[in-house]
Amino acid sequence: MKTLYFLILLLVILPAKSQTYQLNKNLIDRDRNDFLGCEKEVFDVDESLYFSLYTGDLASSFSEIEDKRKCPECLEKLRDSLTKDTLNSQLLFKLGNYYDKIDDKNNSNYYYKGALKHIDIKFFDKDSASFYGTRSIIKFKLGKSGFIEDAEKALSLNPNEDLSLNFYPLYLISTQDYEKAKSIAINSLNNNTPYPEKAVFSLFLINAMERLAELMAIDPSLKKEMRQKNYETLIDWSSIKNYLEKLNNKQATLKLNNLGGAFNVFIKLVLFDKNEKGKILFDFSDKEKKQIKKLESRLINCLKHKTLNEYTAYKCLGFINFCLEDEVAAIAYYQKAIQVFPENKVKRQFNPEDAYTNLLFIYKYLDNKAGYENLLLKKIEDPEVKSISDYINLSKFYLLENHIEKTRFYLKEAEKINPQQFDIYRLKAQADFVEETDVILEWFYMNKASRLAKTDDDYYRLYLQGAIYDMFNNKPNEAFNKLSIIKRNRKDCETCDRLISTYFETEN
Repeated sequence: MKTLYFLILLLVILPAKSQTYQLNKNLIDRDRNDFLGCEKEVFDVDESLYFSLYTGDLASSFSEIEDKRKCPECLEKLRDSLTKDTLNSQLLFKLGNYYDKIDDKNNSNYYYKGALKHIDIKFFDKDSASFYGTRSIIKFKLGKSGFIEDAEKALSLNPNEDLSLNFYPLYLISTQDYEKAKSIAINSLNNNTPYPEKAVFSLFLINAMERLAELMAIDPSLKKEMRQKNYETLIDWSSIKNYLEKLNNKQATLKLNNLGGAFNVFIKLVLFDKNEKGKILFDFSDKEKKQIKKLESRLINCLKHKTLNEYTAYKCLGFINFCLEDEVAAIAYYQKAIQVFPENKVKRQFNPEDAYTNLLFIYKYLDNKAGYENLLLKKIEDPEVKSISDYINLSKFYLLENHIEKTRFYLKEAEKINPQQFDIYRLKAQADFVEETDVILEWFYMNKASRLAKTDDDYYRLYLQGAIYDMFNNKPNEAFNKLSIIKRNRKDCETCDRLISTYFETEN
């Protein structure tokens, strides 16, 4: 889509048609302050509810999850072994994994490159499947081609090759190749995998993501029909149930059933409409509400008997209570989820991001500005969970609250993390616009943002922002041109229609 908009950018500098336009009213300070009624649309944070699933969610306690902490003695042992066998690709790979686990990209890449350069079957006890599985991971970590072929080769030699089985299905899910991902999990189960819980959970995750993708793409006209179905029927778990008997752990079966129930509730929520104020039109039947309350009781029982780790139980309870429209209980559960998550267990595949994201959503949903602000400020204090988006979201929050000094401060913090970020520069431009400081610098930032835009929404906000700047800078033809471009490339742009009908007229 970026190519399309690149062509659009070229169109902007072409001569305008013979028809010219003028503004039919003077723009005043109030218009500037609310950005012609577009301030929230252009600069607000798009908060959403999430329900992520990770293998860590199956753990009964945090002790079952590997620590992320640095282990100096482990590192020293690996380095000592490497000094005696400097070309051992297995040792180089393990060192790369050590640094990857603690997010040390430079060192992890250094050792992964060494492992790839010196990889040899002799370091794998003639285990060809392990050789190909290891090489697949290394190539993927280094962003090199060929990792797919290596993963498939490893699994063709051994359907239960551990590295490929843990990695490749997740990659296939990310590319929406669900059928191939399913076949890998099923093949592992049919070949007596020593880790049936992992394989069944992988199959569970594939089914969940496939169904979510289908419903997200459903024709709006069919949503009403889907909403009439009981939430428990929205995902067919029959293929999972066929393999649950292979689990040696009955508690794992119970946990999968509870997680599946919670995910089904999430699927039903995706189908609900919103009113004109953005509030969800909850439409659970009385029967469904009773089923959800039973699911809540089962999860509370899991907490009581310590058969499910506290974080997963609390995040599920937070979500369920939001769906039951008990926001107070939902907030309390999500706060507990964040509080109990151990700092040394935070990983890319298991972390408290869901709890933070959903709690931020609820605060915004309830217009609890203090709760929203304080939670973001708390999040950026934790180096294990903070991200550049948190600083940008704080900048947007303070921009809408007209705290421009704080807006600029958090934009600088975001820029330290990654200066090549679209939102940074368009928000800098808006800070200058609000304070009426420097029109030239304002357009410098907009030009820089245009080179970093990637998605349709990026370009939509950028063009709308630019059109409004043109209107305030007495360039009605340029503004009209930008709004027209948006209308040609975005279905039903009500904002464009409103601005054109309210502010523009043909010049006599």
